[in-house]
Amino acid sequence: MEIKTRRLILRPSKFEDAAEMVELLNDPLVTRYTAHVPCPYTSKDAKNFLKYLKKQESLPSSTILDFRVVLRRSGKVIGGIGLMKIDRLTGKADVGYFFGRDYWRQGYGTEALKALIKIAFTKLKLQRIEAPIYKENIASQLLVKKLGFEKEGIRKRASRSLATGVLHDVVIYALLKPGKIR
Repeated sequence: MEIKTRRLILRPSKFEDAAEMVELLNDPLVTRYTAHVPCPYTSKDAKNFLKYLKKQESLPSSTILDFRVVLRRSGKVIGGIGLMKIDRLTGKADVGYFFGRDYWRQGYGTEALKALIKIAFTKLKLQRIEAPIYKENIASQLLVKKLGFEKEGIRKRASRSLATGVLHDVVIYALLKPGKIR
């Protein structure tokens, strides 16, 4: 599946993306608020992650929908976004994303997340999207609030960043599909 927006393409990962992923994720400011991304981020890390994604895509009951975020005008990978822990029974999933530092504060996160939300609620028929965000990650909290996510609570000392080793409180934001509960 490929999703096109005005400036972006959200597309499945390819093994050829490994070098651009290393370039984007080998930055402590990008990885400091991620749970599962090491820093430094190596070519081996990227290849292992891409292999994992390919394996997940082949499963009929995959719980991951992951995309590389690509600039339409240049074809350059600028980040990643996806749904994890997809639970088709309850209709819920967690959202996660990252963007290279050169692409912050340009509206790319908003544009990509808005497109993913639409697919989640229409094509996947999800009822709820959760955004677990480290308490210190104010920019990410502002992004999800802008798109209608509501703060539901805080999980104290709930996640350790693989990149920094720091234990974080996690703020839980959620967006419910508009309309009646099915």
